[in-house]
Amino acid sequence: MINFPSFIRDSNEMVLHLHKLKFENNVHFFTADVVNLYPSIDINAGLIELEEAMQKFNTPNSSFILELCKWTLRNNYFSFGNNIYKQIKGVAMGQSIAVTFACIYMSMLELKCFTRCLLLNPNFEVPLYYKRFIDDIFSIWRNKQDAILFESQMNKNMHPNISITSTISTKESIFLDVLIYKGTLFSKSKLLDIRLFQKPINKYQYIPHSSFHTKFVFKSFISAELHRYLIKCTNAFDFLNMRKLFFGRLFRRGYTSDYLNRIFEKFPLNPSEVSILREQQISKLMKKYSFTKQDDDIPPLAYKSCYKIIHKYVILHKILRPSEEAPLHMDPDWHLITDRKNPIVCYTNNISIGGLLNRSK
Repeated sequence: MINFPSFIRDSNEMVLHLHKLKFENNVHFFTADVVNLYPSIDINAGLIELEEAMQKFNTPNSSFILELCKWTLRNNYFSFGNNIYKQIKGVAMGQSIAVTFACIYMSMLELKCFTRCLLLNPNFEVPLYYKRFIDDIFSIWRNKQDAILFESQMNKNMHPNISITSTISTKESIFLDVLIYKGTLFSKSKLLDIRLFQKPINKYQYIPHSSFHTKFVFKSFISAELHRYLIKCTNAFDFLNMRKLFFGRLFRRGYTSDYLNRIFEKFPLNPSEVSILREQQISKLMKKYSFTKQDDDIPPLAYKSCYKIIHKYVILHKILRPSEEAPLHMDPDWHLITDRKNPIVCYTNNISIGGLLNRSK
């Protein structure tokens, strides 16, 4: 799925893309939403597209994967009352394969749609930027007529069940949780401005401070939300405004000013310092979202165990550490450990009386 040019993990990745892409003044924003994507997918047509996609990218074990997908997608049952039903149209949203299958299906349709547009209009220009997150599309076009042609072909000729609703603007566009627009940054450097977008119907029902969550949950979600605001606002004043609103919303949920100030003080009020902090966070994100795998990017081996008294004396991370002196080095599969970083050892708590009482069954 990640091999398709339209693939994007989330809006953070798009922020990273737009952080360095410059555009002309007259570009058009094209956003679209696929109408009822999951129930609209014809399973047989989708399986054909899936097979073509696996052939296109030389997917290992493609025949076996295809047979598994056929069985899974064609054997979805559910009960209602005393009756059992089999779904014969569309993809069940609860299936683990649903998102991947839908994304690959849409990616193949998009590629064929671009090809069709080129056949209809030899002067057709593909978009300068095009990304889709499941059923939400965001793209930037030089020519508005090319975007209109693409939209018409997606609605009419790709598949009778698939249709999209779209908007075209030269000023701004909303995609997931960000608003992309031509602001002060764009006028100075041709880099697009970005601001966090929050729906008007959002009630901001954050976890109240009186909740019986562990104390670390409160600090973690507040800090994570502030980091999200920082990444999603290219203008420091937009971040400061969101920071102020967030503080007030948390205060109304029972958080004290003293408690909030200890967390919020890590996010400066000076616009220049905000810009510096954002650049630091952007740099961290770029490393996280990098697709270039280096030798030292191999994930470490994770070992999970229920904590017991013996673990006070048996130090597992030392035993599993890549070393010829480790007692397991004679194992034929030892290279699976030695080719990785130092292992991560984590423990789960033993079952407590409280845990037994909290179980639903």
